[in-house]
Amino acid sequence: MDGADFSSLFARKPSNAARRDALEGIISQLTNHEWRYLRDRLATKSFQFDIIGSLPVELAVLVFAHLEPSAIYRSRRVSKKWNSLLKSEQLQRAAVGAWMDESICDELTALRTAQRYVRLRSGRPCHHVSIRMDFHLRNCFLVNDNMVWLSKPDARELNILNLRQGQRWQARGEAREIIRRVATSDRLVSFVTMNNTCYVIDPSTRKRSSFKLPLHLLHQVACRGSMVACAGMLDKKLNLYVWDHDTGRGDFELEVTNIPSSFPPYNFLILPIPAKRAISILSCCRAPGAHHLVCQTIDFTGKQLLKSVLPLPDKTGVHMLDYQPVDTKHRFAILGLAYVESSPGSSRIGFEFDDRSMTFTSIQCPSGPRNWVRDYGKMWWRNVSYALWSSKGNHTWATPLCRERTPRTVV
Repeated sequence: MDGADFSSLFARKPSNAARRDALEGIISQLTNHEWRYLRDRLATKSFQFDIIGSLPVELAVLVFAHLEPSAIYRSRRVSKKWNSLLKSEQLQRAAVGAWMDESICDELTALRTAQRYVRLRSGRPCHHVSIRMDFHLRNCFLVNDNMVWLSKPDARELNILNLRQGQRWQARGEAREIIRRVATSDRLVSFVTMNNTCYVIDPSTRKRSSFKLPLHLLHQVACRGSMVACAGMLDKKLNLYVWDHDTGRGDFELEVTNIPSSFPPYNFLILPIPAKRAISILSCCRAPGAHHLVCQTIDFTGKQLLKSVLPLPDKTGVHMLDYQPVDTKHRFAILGLAYVESSPGSSRIGFEFDDRSMTFTSIQCPSGPRNWVRDYGKMWWRNVSYALWSSKGNHTWATPLCRERTPRTVV
C-alpha cells in the first residue's frame, strides 16, 4: 500500500476514537529514526489559542481589571484582534477609571492618565523642578498643586510655588512681621503673625483677607476647605473662633466649658470638619495610672457629638505637635513627642486618626514607612506621601511612597 492509499484509508476512519486507535498502532511500529522525524515535524506545529481575542468585552474587562493601567496599552501590539478589543471604552474605564474623572473617558485622556500612573509608579516624573535657595526650608507643606514653605531665618515671608504652572510668589504681613504659624487646606493658605493677625490667601486668585484676634485665641490655627479655625485656653475654658472664607466673616465664637479637668492648657490640636459644621479637639490627658489620647468632637453650638479615647499604657505623656493628611479618605497622622518613664528624653511617635468615625484607628500609624515620624518635610499629594530632604542650597524630592494600606507599594 503506497502513501496515498494509506492516507486515504486513515481519512475514512469513522470517528476520532478510530483515528486514535490507528495512530496507536502506527506509533508502536516506529523506529528511532522515524521518532526523530516525527519530533521535528511536531516542533514546527503551533498549538496556541488566543484566549483574550476570543473573549467578549465583558469578560476581558474582568481580566484586565487585575492588571496595571498601562497593560491595556502595551497589549495592543499583540495582534489586530487585541488592538480592536482593547480600544473599547469599557476596558479603558476599567483600567484607569479610578485615576480619572468618571465623566471623561475618551481614549486620549485615558492614555495620558495611564502614562502618568506608570511614571508615578516608576519614579520618572514628566517634569523636574529644581529650586536653589540661600536659606533652609521651614514648615513646608504640599497641598494639591501648591508647595508652601516659610523662609528662614527671619520667617517673615511665606513662599507659594504652583508646581503645575511653575510660578512662585511670596506672601507677607502688612508690616513684614514675623510669621508664627502656618496652616493650609485644599483651597486656602493661612498664616498668623506676631501682631495677632491671621491672613488668609486663596492661591488660585492670590486674593488676601485678614482678621485680628486676641493672643489667647491664636495658640492653635487650623485650615480645612474654606474654614479657618483658631483656638486657645483662657481661665480654664477652651475658646474657639471660626472664620469662613466664602462669607468673609467670622462664623462663630464659642467657649467650651465641658472639658475634663486634666485637659492640658496648651497641649492640644484642633481639626475642623466643615461638612458637619464641627471641630475635633485632640489632646493627651492624664488619667489615674496612665495617659490617654482624647478626641472630643463638638458642633458650632457647643454640643459634644462624640468622644473617643485611646489608652497609652506605656507612655507617661505625649506632646502633640501637628497632624498631616495620610490620604484623601479622611485619615490623618498625628505627630507627637512621646515620653516614657524609663527614658529621660522623648521620641517622635505617630498616631492615625479617622475623622469620619472620629476614632484613633492605630497607635503605630502603620500606613506609612516605619521611619515616617522621624523625618521632617513630609508632604502629601492624593494617596502618595513625599519626603523633602535638603542640603546646602539645594532641595530635592525623595522617592514617593504609596500610603494606601493594601498593598503597601514602593513606587
